[in-house]
Amino acid sequence: MTQFERFGYFFHPSSYSPPLGHAAVDVFLASSENGWYFPTQTAVFPVVQDKGVGHVYLTHSWTMPHRDYSLAPGLFYIVAQDGDLVEGFSFGGNLTVDQNENEISCNLSSPAPFFDLADTTGLVEILVPEFEAELARLRAEWTGSDDEFDLRVAMTDPVALLVASLRLSNAYVHRLPAMDVDDTVLPGRQVVSHAIHILQHAGQWPEQPDTLHKLIFDH
Repeated sequence: MTQFERFGYFFHPSSYSPPLGHAAVDVFLASSENGWYFPTQTAVFPVVQDKGVGHVYLTHSWTMPHRDYSLAPGLFYIVAQDGDLVEGFSFGGNLTVDQNENEISCNLSSPAPFFDLADTTGLVEILVPEFEAELARLRAEWTGSDDEFDLRVAMTDPVALLVASLRLSNAYVHRLPAMDVDDTVLPGRQVVSHAIHILQHAGQWPEQPDTLHKLIFDH
């Protein structure tokens, strides 16, 4: 077991320059050992299922054969044996689960970055709520079933979802009252603008980004 596995989880450094989120996430579930900083007991991930989107619950006490999942956009949770909680967010990707001797290893990969909700830059505090709020509004417009809606979202390109969410976030921070610019609005505008610039520099920002409505309803 490598050193970073002893933490029970690992958010890989960003593949972007400057950094944006995390390139991948590893989670390791095993029985408690002395010296573990974060002995992961349970992990919960949103995944695509036959008729919609559900959650896969993993615990160190199970025996897990190798399995690949399609990771759905949304929050995921890593829980330590003492109850400590780590929350992450993805715009979709892949989840691979393997049994390695006495532990279960999980790898999350995606063309879009992953986000640790404990991130201190302030981006996730805007990005994730705006994405979730817009999905709730669009779900109310959807005339099909909730499962069909969830599958539409899960089948959408993760980078396209990120771009659309940054557009929403950019619109939000520019709607905030001007009186708050010095202590609230300006930092929010800066972190969102910085994220957009990173994607532009990486060649992942289209000339005319699609809205979430277009991505989901015109899929």
